[in-house]
Amino acid sequence: MKFSAKSAYGIRFLFDLIQNGGKGKSVTLKDVSERQNISEKYLWQSANALKNAGIVTAQRGNSGGYVLVQPPNKISLKTILTSLGQFDNVLPETKKNLAPDQQVISEISEEIHAVVIKHLAKITLQDLVDREKTKSENQNFVYSI
Repeated sequence: MKFSAKSAYGIRFLFDLIQNGGKGKSVTLKDVSERQNISEKYLWQSANALKNAGIVTAQRGNSGGYVLVQPPNKISLKTILTSLGQFDNVLPETKKNLAPDQQVISEISEEIHAVVIKHLAKITLQDLVDREKTKSENQNFVYSI
């Protein structure tokens, strides 16, 4: 499965919120944009979609920015990707006018999609953060004789 740029940037945005925000501390798009090397205007599209889905909230004022609404262990990857439009182009075909072999292929495609969605619902944002942390720790491991 390949993520759209909007989905990939949205996930990076959420990672940045966890790493640089937390405990009610907000993070600005400008700061995330600089740290992640993503255009602020493009990043806004992902942030806005996540805000509309209720995953993050925007705070106004001098200490304004974005904050996660729920803890990372309560936010599924399915919810994130759906809010970012990852599955918008994955529409089931009308099987009515398809040849029998095409109907079978369409059915299998739907089954695979359902399995992927079910799996994504089990993976939380916290799981992603934990995996990234484990990878970072393993890369810093130095073995010398």
